[in-house]
Amino acid sequence: MESKVTNISCELENEDGMSYLLFKYTGGYFSIGRMEDDENIYLEKDDQSNGQYFAPDCFEYYYENGEIQLSIDLESKRIWQYLKDNNLNADLYGNTVLIFDPVIPEKFKEMSNIISRIFNHPRV
Repeated sequence: MESKVTNISCELENEDGMSYLLFKYTGGYFSIGRMEDDENIYLEKDDQSNGQYFAPDCFEYYYENGEIQLSIDLESKRIWQYLKDNNLNADLYGNTVLIFDPVIPEKFKEMSNIISRIFNHPRV
């Protein structure tokens, strides 16, 4: 899935301990987040009922100022087994590319810190 982002919201550790990025695009949104003490990453696409938790090592990601890509290696037996064991459907999230207009350096740094917090193990 490739989508052109129209609006970005983000927060590093809000009052509930959640770090998240929310990308809105025409017809929907994509949200990725992690609670401070959670092991897993939460993804939601277009509807709260689509929200799922994934182990962070299910993903490979690429991030630069203007694009973020998330992919799940569905060829990996370990990842496939994790998805099966946890009754997770990776179809919505398996290959996500979000294109956005480059943001100012301060916003990019904030977003980079959030990406790092989401994909690295949280402080416990």
